[in-house]
Amino acid sequence: MSKQKKEQRRPIKLTKIEEYLLDNVEKKHLLASLAIVLALIAFYYLTIPQKIFYVDVNGIAHYSQNRGPIVFSEKFLSDDSDYSISEISFNSNGTKVYGKLWVPKKTGRHGAIIFLPGAGGLKEAGIDYANLFKGKNIAIFALDQRGFGQTIGDSQGFDAEYASFLQGKEYQSVLFAYDALRSFDYLSQRQDIDSSKIAIVGESLGGRNAIIAAAMDNRIKMVVGISTGGYGLPLSNNLNATRFIRSIDPDAYVPLISPRRVVIFHSENDNLQPYSIGLRTFNYAKEPKQMVKVYCKSHGLCSDMSGIVVDQIVKGLNP
Repeated sequence: MSKQKKEQRRPIKLTKIEEYLLDNVEKKHLLASLAIVLALIAFYYLTIPQKIFYVDVNGIAHYSQNRGPIVFSEKFLSDDSDYSISEISFNSNGTKVYGKLWVPKKTGRHGAIIFLPGAGGLKEAGIDYANLFKGKNIAIFALDQRGFGQTIGDSQGFDAEYASFLQGKEYQSVLFAYDALRSFDYLSQRQDIDSSKIAIVGESLGGRNAIIAAAMDNRIKMVVGISTGGYGLPLSNNLNATRFIRSIDPDAYVPLISPRRVVIFHSENDNLQPYSIGLRTFNYAKEPKQMVKVYCKSHGLCSDMSGIVVDQIVKGLNP
């Protein structure tokens, strides 16, 4: 029989850090050195941007609030007597997101609104809010959400999103909210914006995304949903399916916004989504909250809402 060579164990080596500690640190200083190392680790996780996404046991999706600075491009478009108007773009999780920004010409730091249009709506619809808030010292930042306008994105569909969820990957319903969070980060970086006075406003699909984003980041001052509400999806006996359903339903997130203000606007004569869905979401919300019922025969912002929207946001940003 041929002799089998004995397997030789590879020698254990010390890392450079271990060599330094063993050569230079006396035992009596070891605890102090370990404390310094732990402090450095804590500093890293608290100050260095961390890309963290997970869905908890209750089906609530989370992103880190420490998302770091955002690199953006700004293209000046025009100005008028009230606003300087620019096109903004930035990278958000691999997608280039486009927005349109109206900044008041008045000097100083301004409050701001992140506006999320409904499905098919474009950032240009932000002009409606810019006109409403003239003279109120509030900037408007309107987005082309994923899959609409200049922002590229494909609708995954329910089954595809669920498959991504099961793999622990992000999916479009939560990425909508992430783009809104990065919009908040962008506005917060600006020297002419007061980061403590940023509201998020959404119509229809945008309202759903606004509610989820506001629940994810408690620095967003208030949320206004217009012609919007949760899905009312039935829960499943399957634990994973239930968690997924809750992770995309604004009704699961709206109670988490308190003690910040939630205002829901909905028309009793909405021609696309019934008033009852907005009322259901309002009932899930905690105080402070307000439900505003109007009677226009349309979906989205209408003249019956306009003045009240302005009053609610101005008071909410300047209590």
